[in-house]
Amino acid sequence: MLPCHVNELGTTALRGILRALQEVDYLKQIIVGIDGATNHSLWNKARQTFGQLRQKPMLLWNDGPRMRRLLHQLESADLDPGRPGKGRNLWWCFGYVLASEQAKMVAVH
Repeated sequence: MLPCHVNELGTTALRGILRALQEVDYLKQIIVGIDGATNHSLWNKARQTFGQLRQKPMLLWNDGPRMRRLLHQLESADLDPGRPGKGRNLWWCFGYVLASEQAKMVAVH
């Protein structure tokens, strides 16, 4: 799982992570939580950035319309996952990992 803010796209650090992931052949699933993509242009930039990975990661658009609706439903049920940030980003990612029932092990960067 990789929590990522759109401000990190194109940075030296993220380019290094992407290069390292290209070399890894033992990962079956990569989940990337994208924060800060408040419009389609930023979301598409994130999709393009991570689309280069051969593992075809699952990107979660944490600020997209579907996740905002889900967040509203959770808050209405007094299940607030907290403020935006790395913790909530990982909360969404863990939720996806658990729901997909594919992981035997999880690593967080």
